[in-house]
Amino acid sequence: MRPLKFSFLFYATAVALGIGSKSLWNAKGMMSLCIVFMLLLFLWTKSKRFFHPFSFYYTGLIYYVLCFSLGYLAAVFTDWRHQQYLYSSCVADQWPYQVEFRLVEKQKTYGDQTRYVVAIEAVDQAFVQGKATLFYGDSLLKVGGMYQAVGYFKPFDGVTNLGQMDYTAFMRRKGIERQLIVKKIHQVADRQHGASWFIAMRLDLQQRIQETKMSSQTKALINALLLGDRQDISQENIAVFQRLGLMHILAISGLHIGVIYLLLTKITAFLKPRYRCLLIVLLLWMFVFLSGFSPSVFRCVCMFSLLSIAQELRRKQPTHESIGLTLFFSLLFQPNWLFDVGFQLSYIAVLGIVWLMPLFKNSYTQNRYVNYFLGLCYVSVVAQFSVLPLQLYYFHSFSFTFLLSNLIVIPFITLLLVVGLCFLCLGWSTPVLAECLALCLEQITSFVFLLLEGLNELNIAVSSFFIRGEDAVLLLLGLVSIGYVLQRINLKRIKIALISVVLLPIISKGMRLIYSPSDSFIIAATRDKAMLFLQYKNAVLTAFENTENTPTVVKGYQRHYVPSRLFSATWKDVYQLDPSTKLLVLSRATPFFQLEHTAEILYFHDNSKVNFDRVLAYHQPKQIIIGREMGEGYKMRLKQSCVKKNIPFHDIREKGYWLYQL
Repeated sequence: MRPLKFSFLFYATAVALGIGSKSLWNAKGMMSLCIVFMLLLFLWTKSKRFFHPFSFYYTGLIYYVLCFSLGYLAAVFTDWRHQQYLYSSCVADQWPYQVEFRLVEKQKTYGDQTRYVVAIEAVDQAFVQGKATLFYGDSLLKVGGMYQAVGYFKPFDGVTNLGQMDYTAFMRRKGIERQLIVKKIHQVADRQHGASWFIAMRLDLQQRIQETKMSSQTKALINALLLGDRQDISQENIAVFQRLGLMHILAISGLHIGVIYLLLTKITAFLKPRYRCLLIVLLLWMFVFLSGFSPSVFRCVCMFSLLSIAQELRRKQPTHESIGLTLFFSLLFQPNWLFDVGFQLSYIAVLGIVWLMPLFKNSYTQNRYVNYFLGLCYVSVVAQFSVLPLQLYYFHSFSFTFLLSNLIVIPFITLLLVVGLCFLCLGWSTPVLAECLALCLEQITSFVFLLLEGLNELNIAVSSFFIRGEDAVLLLLGLVSIGYVLQRINLKRIKIALISVVLLPIISKGMRLIYSPSDSFIIAATRDKAMLFLQYKNAVLTAFENTENTPTVVKGYQRHYVPSRLFSATWKDVYQLDPSTKLLVLSRATPFFQLEHTAEILYFHDNSKVNFDRVLAYHQPKQIIIGREMGEGYKMRLKQSCVKKNIPFHDIREKGYWLYQL
């Protein structure tokens, strides 16, 4: 039918919109809409007007609405399926249960405690499903093993500050509902399941890496490059990769899959083409499961599989069609991937590369070695500018030396991948070969980190650059309009690009005026003894703090307000919020409340040694704010005094930040 001339990439946007609008629609209404449009499509195909010149657009619109409905229903079905037998719906927080679980992932170690992800299989002998995190100090726990313990479930901390990541929603999208708190764990008889073989093989490969004499830094990098496990890479090294624009190296993507694909092609060259294609596709999908089934790996392997099969069938398969088909079914298979940052970066980057790389087809030489670096240069520039809006929105930084970093580091990373794959595949044969390959890996990794250290010294980057989500979308549209002109330069396209360049800043300014946050004064929710007060006024954010231990919290408020400037100031014990409202801060360091003028709002930061009844009688405040550092006994007495005098109070530990609109 003619509407299929619309690519799957076009219809995938409808699926994405349907998933994103899940909270705005009703499931029954969406199913009714879907049925109505299916009926319209059926009637339209039977109509004599089906071959009307505009029927292409009519049927295309109907298909688009159907795909929108399909995306919405896929998201709703995923939530419904996730809720079936979910343990969080049948347990009470902080209540003891006998829990049976399987260890599915080992994550970071904090001191003597290691964080694990566990799959809950039974609660009080009742079959349930779902995942939880577990902190435990026993290093003998094995991933894939079945364990039993008496413990309780605890929810994740909610959002306590503006601009803070919603950790509960983030973990829920990963299928993790609660934290499991236990004291003692007992191993029980294992029940085999479908993923046991892949888990065992992945553990065996990780164990093979750990048993070598390589440094912990080398082991961590090899684990990340080959198995997708970045847990052991230090935060300092991750920050260096991020500053240099090299984070894509640490995520298994097209570079890694391409190297594996080429190696498999060389190794299986003796086979007939049909069998070779089938074997390579099977081995690549095995690698998807071994590497943790991340969205970027799924996307790459799915694309390589489609291209390989199309090549074997001698069918010309446009690359953008493979991307669209992969995106379409990825979103239907896992709707929550739409909100995964790696998923977004992966698809935007590869779409930019496929769309704009043909511009450079006449910019190569006759020398294949020169062409390798030219191709690397072109791909790096296109990919980096394709993901620029998302990079600024999520990471708030951009490296101007990214091209130099990619040109220098990627060849050595490619070499590291090849040697690492040889180590995993051949290292088991003889100890001598394993030691030689491990020594090569150690030397290459040491040189790579030496290069990173030098590049970090030369790096020129923009940091703490905050933009709103709508600005990121407008910037992406602006880059698309520029690419549209570069593909075929003519007067019509130049006019469209110029109109876009003029209109997009105007739209951005208008949206900023409409959705600009109001001037506010905030008491942030901080930990320990830190006090942080923020004032957003006239697009300027001022942070009043008594320590320098709150940069993450301040960045969250920068992310929310996107101020034109940020000022730091020393905290005060009295703030004039408006002509008729003062805020008085009371703490152990400043317990003085008998001031010349009374305050309308009182903030008790900690266990300040004052008589609450006397303070309330002296100031007769309109509201009380209770800080996180106040002990339960003090808090109870203060709340009782507030209730007695009918004064409203705000507990920051329970409700998070406090905000006053100026």
